[in-house]
Amino acid sequence: MMARLPSSRPAFPPGSLDLVLLSLIAKESTHGYRLARLVEEVSGGRLAVEEGSLYPALQRLKKRKLVEAEWQTQESGREVRIYSITPEGRAALREGVREWTALTGTIARFLNTKLADRIEGAGHVRLA
Repeated sequence: MMARLPSSRPAFPPGSLDLVLLSLIAKESTHGYRLARLVEEVSGGRLAVEEGSLYPALQRLKKRKLVEAEWQTQESGREVRIYSITPEGRAALREGVREWTALTGTIARFLNTKLADRIEGAGHVRLA
């Protein structure tokens, strides 16, 4: 089996892109291109979302009625689709943040130094 080369930017953990997009749209109704730029900006360049992931995710959110989309004309005359969060989207965001926080807290328990020392000391795993 060939080893996977590390990418320059890590991928979104499964299920996290929708939550990230909802959180950004909750702060600012905006279009897809701006959302992609915000992901890079807020993550300090560590995360990026490509069109092939972004627009299907926005469509999923729209289909679930978590966001609404409306065409608007920019000052340049260009038509863009502006995404806004719905009340259902705000509720889903609150629940998603609660679940994500609980999950990451649980995982963090496994990654603390004392556990790592016990595992390494037992000879089962060598941690770098």
